[in-house]
Amino acid sequence: LMAAALVPPWAAPAAAGAEAAIGEGPVREVRLGVAAHDRGPFTDRKEEGLDVRVEAFFASPGFLRWIGAPSPHLGVLAATGDGATSYGYFGLTWRRRFLTDWYFEGGFGGAAHDGAPLREDQQSTAQRENQKPLGCRVLFRQNFSLGYRVTERISVSLFTDHVSNANLCESNEGLDTFGAQIGYRF
Repeated sequence: LMAAALVPPWAAPAAAGAEAAIGEGPVREVRLGVAAHDRGPFTDRKEEGLDVRVEAFFASPGFLRWIGAPSPHLGVLAATGDGATSYGYFGLTWRRRFLTDWYFEGGFGGAAHDGAPLREDQQSTAQRENQKPLGCRVLFRQNFSLGYRVTERISVSLFTDHVSNANLCESNEGLDTFGAQIGYRF
């Protein structure tokens, strides 16, 4: 008991409900998904199309244990709609299992997008009808998913994410996606 009290928080085991890793490499899981572009609770549904999403989750470094050992992630969302905004993103995601094979994830980070122009006053009339002025080139990103572990290595999940600038720039329409994905754990 005394020895446990001397263990610093960053050296403690991951929180209860966190998933154990299978492999030892830095990349722990990759996911491929499709999403409805600009569809979600915080969006005005101005942009159209289907998105393709690819992301990688990495082993949580030891210094993140004190905040629940989140997985760092990198990803890209490629929009297929005419003039729709694509973006690359990064951040931290926390995963908690429940009912044995189910899990919930939540995370945050940042994103850099290719949408243009950034402000409504810079847009043409045609652009105002189908492109979002997101205000800043670099945005905040929040993500949530509900998943099911089909096998030890394969998972399926529903996800949503939101990118916006949190009113730090002149325009802040925000962009939501909602979709499904399949994951492979290494």
